[in-house]
Amino acid sequence: GEETLKGRLGEAFGRLIRFAGNLRMKKNAPRIIALVGPTGVGKTTTTAKLAAMYALNRGNKVALITMDIFRVGAVEQLKTYTKIMGIPLEVASTPKELERAVERHSDCDLILIDTAGRSHKDSDKLEEMKGFLETTIQADIYLCLSATTKDRELEVILNRFSIFPISKVVFTKLDECESVGCIVNLLLKANLQIAYFTTGQRVPEDIEVATSEKLAELILKEGAQ
Repeated sequence: GEETLKGRLGEAFGRLIRFAGNLRMKKNAPRIIALVGPTGVGKTTTTAKLAAMYALNRGNKVALITMDIFRVGAVEQLKTYTKIMGIPLEVASTPKELERAVERHSDCDLILIDTAGRSHKDSDKLEEMKGFLETTIQADIYLCLSATTKDRELEVILNRFSIFPISKVVFTKLDECESVGCIVNLLLKANLQIAYFTTGQRVPEDIEVATSEKLAELILKEGAQ
């Protein structure tokens, strides 16, 4: 029946796609994650959700840094979330400021960096950001992509952002997408690790660690409609 099918599909995905699983913290230094991605994919909300997931649900010591100083409301939005969660929020607009903010929170388990929502067509700005994150901070780069983006556009975005050493992908807006197929295609083709799915606007609820079972479930649900 359906369960067997789900199991088989899940197993197949498990073999073909790399799932990142839970975040492992480091022993004596914070794990630093920077979320990059095109505008409008929900990076800021996703950053807040990750902060909540690790601070509230898992009891880790988390700090948040935002570099998104260009979008009115982004900082305000994060301020609201971090206040509720009791997490420190720093705003950094230069590499030096970012470096200092990271140093100030070196006693944390996890530092999350919300980067500016840059258009992926703006390659100068991307280069500048790459320098920012790679040189001194050595952040793990997570690419945020929206599940509502079409196949070809996803490839274009991936190409542009491949100047970063992307270690993992987060897919947002799974609740709004018509087909999960594009996610599967991209993951198979690009050999990227998938870390999280987000499935709505609520912070902190609408995020989960990506698994092969969940992906199978989404595909089957789609087929049933």
